[in-house]
Amino acid sequence: MRPEITVDIEGFNWNLSVQANISENYAALNEAIAKNPGLYAVWGVLEARARREYDDLTTRLEVLEAELFEEYRASIGSPVDAIKARRDSDPRRVKLAMEVNAAKEALELLMVGKKTIGEQKKDSMLALASNARAEMQGRISVNTLSERQRRDLEERARGGRGTTPPGRTAR
Repeated sequence: MRPEITVDIEGFNWNLSVQANISENYAALNEAIAKNPGLYAVWGVLEARARREYDDLTTRLEVLEAELFEEYRASIGSPVDAIKARRDSDPRRVKLAMEVNAAKEALELLMVGKKTIGEQKKDSMLALASNARAEMQGRISVNTLSERQRRDLEERARGGRGTTPPGRTAR
């Protein structure tokens, strides 16, 4: 699955699977770690704008519903259920309710993107960096062995007994 997030906020259109991708190339890892806070901030700003859009539309819908209720109450009278039914099926309300739903979806998609970039991608990059560091330290410690110790370890890794007698340390 390759989720593509498209939100109508300043033409925002990013493929989340590309943004959340982490290269296995350790050289690129440092650059990705350095850029991630900025990327997280972009997603956060877009989320805030989407939240404002959603809140504004929700408020407009509430106001329109109150106005329509009064309008239909004046023309129908009662019962209240009949007034609410007319109000809820009014084309103006239906159109605005659809805009509210679209704004809510955009907000939720941006929240997922921000969480993915801010938590999962960051944690994954830090784990990879930690693994890379551990591998580098392992290579460094092996490289500091004497030639005889290195041959001994290689022999043991192949399943042999090594060149050092039991109970003694290779020098």
